[in-house]
Amino acid sequence: MEYVVTDFKKSLLAWRFWTLFGYHDAFGPLHRTRFGLLFYTLQALLRATVIFLVLGPSIASGSSEYFGYVALGLPIFSFYSNAVTSGYGILSRNKAMIENGKVPFIACIFRFFIDQSVRFLFAIVIYFGFLVLHPSTLTLASLLLIPGLLVAIVFVFAVALTFMVISAFFPDLSEAVNAVMGILFFATPIFWYPGERGEIRNFIANANPFTHLISIVREPALGHAPEIISYVYACSLTLFLVGVSVCLFGIARNWMIFKL
Repeated sequence: MEYVVTDFKKSLLAWRFWTLFGYHDAFGPLHRTRFGLLFYTLQALLRATVIFLVLGPSIASGSSEYFGYVALGLPIFSFYSNAVTSGYGILSRNKAMIENGKVPFIACIFRFFIDQSVRFLFAIVIYFGFLVLHPSTLTLASLLLIPGLLVAIVFVFAVALTFMVISAFFPDLSEAVNAVMGILFFATPIFWYPGERGEIRNFIANANPFTHLISIVREPALGHAPEIISYVYACSLTLFLVGVSVCLFGIARNWMIFKL
């Protein structure tokens, strides 16, 4: 635990590194486009619109709320899944600076978080457009978005730290992890509703941790209160992963540099 606290303090002092590099990671791939970071907004708008037009009539009977449901579900799931898949690339991306002793390990997690946060914020711009057209969406239940976001942030940090450590010792598992996340994309109620069209689908949704992690953010944003089981599931999993990530980092911290 002492190693984690020390590394965390050093990472906060290196804020220039992870803010500038994190922003560059998000903007870099788009620097030659005329839209810049708005490309993430246009990409999210295109995906949500296509799903709404194709699946909306059969899944939600053309309900306008379905657009907000999809517009939030896609970027939230991407935020979570990237913590898993991109977590494998955190060490390799920062290899040179880590080897030179210029940045602590957790600063690399901050860099990843800034990168993904910028992408996420520009992707959910379409949600705010949805709110302009449907202002009654926000209710008192929307205040529950605050604890939901806090849990989501801690979860992403814990997952990214866990997979950063794992990648140092098992780098060949990255393709398997990507495959699993690809399957979970369809097993998660991103553009379909749990509890509809069969008990099997409902069972899969309730057993999937991403269902509850998405629910505690998306439901308040749409003016609904998430189910208690979603908070229990999400908080329990997050606390478990925090414990695992801290233990793994504390054990492997001194050996990770030799695995780069």
